[in-house]
Amino acid sequence: MPTTITDLPYEVLEHIFLVGLEGACTSFAHGPSRSSHNYATTLSHVCGQWRDVALRGDALWANIIADEDSSLERVHTYRTRARLHPLNLAVDFSGAGPTHRSENVLRYLERADRFLSALFFSPAIPLASWANLASLYFRATHHGQAWTLLSEHLRGMSMPNLSSLVVDIQPLPYAPTAEVHAEIFDITSALGGVEVAPTFNGTTPLLRSIALRNVPRCWYPLVLYNNSSVRSSTLQLWRNDPREDPLRFLHRLARCTVLEHLTIETEPSVLTAWNIPRASEEPACIPILERLVLVGEAPSRLLYYLSAPQLTRLEISNTTLDVAFYLRDTVFPSLRTLVLRETHIGPRAGVLARTLAGGKFPALTTIVFHTLSYNDRLLQELHLVPLESVETLALLQPKFVFAHSLLQPLTAMLQARSKGGRPLRNFVIDRISWETFERDGGGLCEEVRRYVGRLCILDEPCDALLESLEHESST
Repeated sequence: MPTTITDLPYEVLEHIFLVGLEGACTSFAHGPSRSSHNYATTLSHVCGQWRDVALRGDALWANIIADEDSSLERVHTYRTRARLHPLNLAVDFSGAGPTHRSENVLRYLERADRFLSALFFSPAIPLASWANLASLYFRATHHGQAWTLLSEHLRGMSMPNLSSLVVDIQPLPYAPTAEVHAEIFDITSALGGVEVAPTFNGTTPLLRSIALRNVPRCWYPLVLYNNSSVRSSTLQLWRNDPREDPLRFLHRLARCTVLEHLTIETEPSVLTAWNIPRASEEPACIPILERLVLVGEAPSRLLYYLSAPQLTRLEISNTTLDVAFYLRDTVFPSLRTLVLRETHIGPRAGVLARTLAGGKFPALTTIVFHTLSYNDRLLQELHLVPLESVETLALLQPKFVFAHSLLQPLTAMLQARSKGGRPLRNFVIDRISWETFERDGGGLCEEVRRYVGRLCILDEPCDALLESLEHESST
């Protein structure tokens, strides 16, 4: 006999809805999903059994999207039905922004100001009702002023359960880089910088993660330093500002002494005029930084200026110039994992190989090469200077090489490790590459199997598996 809706217990129905809700909205940090916003409303309009689940399921109402078209009554309904469940609030005001130079920017900012005032300070939604706010996602148009507007409304609010803050400012599509940078620089100079950075301090004791996208770079250290509990941060640089001194930027960033995870990103087209520091300049030290992700050309050059004695994982992605020079002059004594993703090594593979084997990274146990060019040249160089401490090597989706040119140096390197009494514990490769090796490499694939402790062939990149192998190698 088939089971009907009315035969299912309440707990089963609630579980079904929550699973569907998780699939509709993975994380507000990656942008709000309107399908999840409408999920509970849809359920409350169907038959009685489903409506009962929707009205009694606090978690179904916990994701709130507020934009210019949203009514405060609807936001208040969601907030009330969520009760004490941790709330995820997304404020999206980007759709109403100016798209042409002729449009009145001040008029847009006035509308945004009225909207935020009504959202946070309306009698229909008491300020105390945001006490269980767990994550806040804010997206708007027009660079500096929108960020200032948000900070003015949040200053003084008590958000004791807020753990994640994402600010995503959409840059003006029509504004030339130089004009916008001059405008932002003048604003921050006039306000002294500190006044426009939201200072939560004791009002957000649980705040652990801040993501700032397309927010002026000179404000990052101010925001992080003013919020001393932040341990994870994503900073997305917006267009290069030649007036920003990278060493000064890092020294100010280093004032956030509890920062453990840091991601700095730029668009692939963004380059920088930053020069190599003089020998007399001391690098900036972030004392307990454990994970660093640098995406793009400008962030990668920050390695020239950075000291991180506790850094255990470094990931460099989307660099177009020679990554060997970024690592040549750095010393990370605690580094255990190095990930090079979508990175061009260039003809100086020997520089990178000697850097990895030269004692600057004595704790290095895991190397991940993901979609690198010049893999064959690098592996040839690593054969000459085998990395004795490395336990896990991952080679994922190599390009611009043929199977035989890559397999020969790889086999030679693994053979040298095995004869030296330190065979490689884990070798990870994607399935497409491995099948190519088997088809074109003759018997070399069997040689690879012979010289490694464990061969992992992935159908698709799996970060969870790699992190598990990293942990295993480090222990």
